[in-house]
Amino acid sequence: MMFKILCIEDEDNLRRDICEELRDTGYEVIEAADGVEGLHLIQTQRPDLVLCDIRMPRMDGHELLSKVRTCNAQWGNVPFIFLTAFGERDDMLKGLRDGADDFLTKPIDFDVLLVRVETCLRQVRRVTSHAQNSHDEIKKEMERAHTMQSDLLPCQKTIKDVEEKGGLEISSHYEPSTELGGDMWGVHLLGPGKVMFYLVDFSGHGISAAMNTFRLHSKIDSDPIGDKSPAAYLTHLNHWMCNQLQTGQFATVLLGVFDRKAGYFDYAAAGARSPIRISFSDYSIEVGNGKGVPLGIAQNAVYEDRRMKLSPLDKLFFYSDALIEHGRKENLSLGQDGLETMLLNLAQSKKNITVEDILAPFVAVAPKPLDDDLTAICINWKS
Repeated sequence: MMFKILCIEDEDNLRRDICEELRDTGYEVIEAADGVEGLHLIQTQRPDLVLCDIRMPRMDGHELLSKVRTCNAQWGNVPFIFLTAFGERDDMLKGLRDGADDFLTKPIDFDVLLVRVETCLRQVRRVTSHAQNSHDEIKKEMERAHTMQSDLLPCQKTIKDVEEKGGLEISSHYEPSTELGGDMWGVHLLGPGKVMFYLVDFSGHGISAAMNTFRLHSKIDSDPIGDKSPAAYLTHLNHWMCNQLQTGQFATVLLGVFDRKAGYFDYAAAGARSPIRISFSDYSIEVGNGKGVPLGIAQNAVYEDRRMKLSPLDKLFFYSDALIEHGRKENLSLGQDGLETMLLNLAQSKKNITVEDILAPFVAVAPKPLDDDLTAICINWKS
């Protein structure tokens, strides 16, 4: 690996001599005559080490070091060795306090210069190697966690079993905005022709949101809905979550039961996106009600049972926020009205609708990566 060194020195002859010594030793060298030029090269060329004079025109070494160390960019940690004139003890001490890594006194002893440079770069190699090893290990752990979280979603065997016994066709899409997300969906077969669906969107992203999906998934698996109504079950889960989540954490939830024999989808919501029924008979859509207090906020929250009447070949569509909100900064977001118009057009032009059909217009224009986790489920009542 060839290290790149930036030499910032306003004395042309001295700068030339330093650069020649470094090049002869095998380093790649770039140079600047003052702090303004030097800052530009640090930002654009990303040197591995900076040799910098203190007393320079336009921008001196102290001001340059301050600008570099106070920025949040990756180049803000580049090692600095100050070049000081004999007797500039106060300048040297100020530089070390402000974040310089070493100093050399003029006139420059080039043997000492090369040793100091090698010592500084050796430390860079050591830190970089340690950071890379740590990064690789963290990446492996994140990949394992991502796999574990993906395993929370219904597997193909479960979906096939539900489809056969519930008389349904189910298609879904799950796309976290980071390696670990806060979205989750599930399906439980409650009896012949009776199926519970849920879609959860935890606040935040990353590890904390992902851990909360594990908690809630385990709770639903170990403490199923039983004979409770959707609203009663949400109340039950909310009491539990209020004691589990940290302040500021919450989950929006849509949870409902499809009853094929009765021809209803009974559901309750906790601040979720409204379910949408796509009618086969008249090619219309019906938007439900997703209002309710998110889980984990208030112990005394009250939830309401709601009902959608369904007919054979009707479809239900559930989705998380990203579908209508992502791309807002670029003025590309669908918005609620845009989604409903898109579903209405789709209902009038296609009989067999899958989640891929619904998401296709969104996927075609959505900026990547996503700002938020995206989950969508389309349920088709087979004739």
